[in-house]
Amino acid sequence: MLDKQELVAFLAVRDVSGARRFYEGVLGLPLVSEDDFALVFRSNGTTIRIQKVDDFTPQDFTVLG
Repeated sequence: MLDKQELVAFLAVRDVSGARRFYEGVLGLPLVSEDDFALVFRSNGTTIRIQKVDDFTPQDFTVLG
């Protein structure tokens, strides 16, 4: 079941170029792909899909750790 599946983490960003600079340049995560909808990175076997959105309300708690 789910315990045997690869999980994907989802985040949302408005500033796509800033997010790419941060996740790729600062954190050093390899960029797997980019399309009209998302940036996709890998972190130690986990896929991180950073969705491109026009608007959202940032949370005041950790959403990825």
